[in-house]
Amino acid sequence: MRAPDRLAGFRLNRPLGAALWCLLILLGITLAASGLRSPHWLNSNLLAMLPQDTVPAATRQVSDRYRQTLSSTTLWLTPGDSPADAARRTEQLRRALGGSALFDEIGPTLSEQDLQQRYRALAPYRYQLLTPTDRQAALSQPDALIQQALARLYRPSGASSQQWQADPLFLFERYLASLSRNSTALHNGIAMLSHGDRYWGMSLASTRHDSFAIDQQTQLDAFRRQMQQDFPDTLFTGMPFYAAAGAVSAEREIRTVGLFSLVCIVLLFVLVFASLRPLLLALISIASGVLWGLAASLWLFGELHLLALVFGASLIGVSVDYSIHYFCHLRGQPDAAPITVRNRLLPPLGLALLSSVLGYSAMAWAQFPGLRQVAVFSISGLVMAWLTVMLLFPALSRQTGATLSPWVARLHRIMAHWQRLILRFRWLALAAGAAIVSGMLWLSASDDVHDYQTPPAHLQAMQTQLGKITDNAPGAYFVVHGRDIQHWWQREQQLHDALQAAHIDSDALSRYWVPAQQQHTIHTALADGVFQHPRFTRFSDTVGMTDAARQKVQADFDQPVTPLSLPDWLQRLDNPALSQLWHGCDDQGCRSLVLVRGKVDSPHETPLATFNAPDQGITLIDDASSISSLMGTLRDHLHLLLIAAYALSAMLLTLARGPVFALRLLAVPALASLVVLGSLGWLTGHYGLIHVLALFLILGIGIDYAIFYQQDGHTPTATLAVLFSATTTSLSFGLLGLSDTQVVHDFGFSVFIGIVAAALLAPLFAVTPSPLPPASENRRPHDRH
Repeated sequence: MRAPDRLAGFRLNRPLGAALWCLLILLGITLAASGLRSPHWLNSNLLAMLPQDTVPAATRQVSDRYRQTLSSTTLWLTPGDSPADAARRTEQLRRALGGSALFDEIGPTLSEQDLQQRYRALAPYRYQLLTPTDRQAALSQPDALIQQALARLYRPSGASSQQWQADPLFLFERYLASLSRNSTALHNGIAMLSHGDRYWGMSLASTRHDSFAIDQQTQLDAFRRQMQQDFPDTLFTGMPFYAAAGAVSAEREIRTVGLFSLVCIVLLFVLVFASLRPLLLALISIASGVLWGLAASLWLFGELHLLALVFGASLIGVSVDYSIHYFCHLRGQPDAAPITVRNRLLPPLGLALLSSVLGYSAMAWAQFPGLRQVAVFSISGLVMAWLTVMLLFPALSRQTGATLSPWVARLHRIMAHWQRLILRFRWLALAAGAAIVSGMLWLSASDDVHDYQTPPAHLQAMQTQLGKITDNAPGAYFVVHGRDIQHWWQREQQLHDALQAAHIDSDALSRYWVPAQQQHTIHTALADGVFQHPRFTRFSDTVGMTDAARQKVQADFDQPVTPLSLPDWLQRLDNPALSQLWHGCDDQGCRSLVLVRGKVDSPHETPLATFNAPDQGITLIDDASSISSLMGTLRDHLHLLLIAAYALSAMLLTLARGPVFALRLLAVPALASLVVLGSLGWLTGHYGLIHVLALFLILGIGIDYAIFYQQDGHTPTATLAVLFSATTTSLSFGLLGLSDTQVVHDFGFSVFIGIVAAALLAPLFAVTPSPLPPASENRRPHDRH
């Protein structure tokens, strides 16, 4: 006995089936309620959907802390025609930020007292902390320091007597200036940037609460719109704004896809069945599927990503397929009892469920947590919707003797003519095949994650302009690790020098601070090569340095060197931008960040990867490049998995119904997939991981359609069931194709094309059309119940 025949022999009486369904619903409600108790059950952080990198745990910990800082930080630039004008507007902006209750740690504000305090805190170490250029000169070209000092003194701006006698060679002045990147001036304690003919007051503000909390994102997006009205020239950026825009867009798409799908299903059920009972039972099936999709996801993952809900909204159009097939066959067999119809549908619907589960399972193989959530949500929802039809429908539906509407016969005739048309005019099939093949020739693989980033245009425009003004860091950075402070510094210094040689600017602590050994070396070099050398005597005579000033300098060098530790230096400096680079020392060593500044090439051409040396304690963290590479690797693996899925399906279908049956069924999704690839070639010219995942789903759905044409023959019931199912499913995925989120758009658009193609191909591979009955045979009255 073949598998479907054994499956058809399965019997479950109506009361027992309904009772089992009720138990499953109670279990689903319990699991969902338990998961929804968590205040953070809904996650809108896009990074949470992406795979973890393969860096060591200690390096990942540093990277995660830095990402956490970025996730709550916003940058604001307020323009003005003068520093005073920019400062005034910046103060107004900061008052608005503080009054919103959304931000705290608003600043920075540096008063003259703060700068004097920094000067006093670091002044005792002014002969051991130098700029990298001055360090090199002190060790190899001490005369250059003298010449620089003379040039500085004789500039038109000059220097006050008190200033240069306290810092004769202006070493400390240059060192302090190097600590403030981009800042051209301070006005009323506000850092000013100059770009073009305008001044820009800079502000940093951290979100007060979790920037990925849904309620906070809604408020933040509303505040962003208000600020654009109140401060139209102000530029701002930060991950919280992107997260808020993405969350608002996702919520809108969930409502659109879910609501529109439900409305279309209601209208189609009323049109086809002219009865409330099939509609209500179909809605129960949909609700049961969504309940178990939510329950299973929360139970397994403890949370659900917002984008998983966007994908999950399309489950409405897929899960209703089982209800459609049930009621179409119930109407198509007016003399059969509901339990009999259920038993007859058990084999084909069982195969349909298996094929759909196989299609969604491919997402679980991908190393993307977000896609795994989509897979679990969809598989659980489909299984529960299927069980609802199998267990509950026979108990609640009843046979009224009503048959299919007359227009169904006309629709069936159209599809039969479609089959005969292709068989008669084979050149149409050849022309379509040529178009598909030519489109596929244009295809190239592309998994650049930048292609899936779809930030709002206004945020992207401001980000671009901000980058020109502030020379912001790109997304890539390095984590440097050493076994102790000296070892760490040597490695970071080597990295910084290598980046500088490649004309790549970077922020590294090693350019501002040196360990104790180097501090001694610098102090000694300044003493022997400059300040206690005859050349300094000649310099001091030339510039008229007082004897008291000379004695003060000599007294400074007579004192023993007291090294300044890195933590103490950071505390005295009180510079958050530099403090965030240091991640301390522990039993496993010392770690820091090196941020890359300015523009670098695309991830495929960037030279940054050449500096990546994890075995030497230097690890490049480039999320975009790493994820793009991983997506390409996964795409290659999924190619093989897709072939294996077709082979497994062929084996199972052959065992179930024989090789001819298997070939007829698999031809539908295979050709539909080729249609998708050909269309992508003509429309976009590339395909990637998301499109391959869509092909898995097309495999499952395409087999569904082929099964019912093969099971029932080319009958009005099969035609109605497949086209009705294709309509609801294509609507759901077609709506995903309208999404503003690129990854959702690509997936939905690909599946939409595949569904339409599969629905048109399925009758071509069905058994030979049976003679069409007269239309009058289908003109039986409809009973409303």
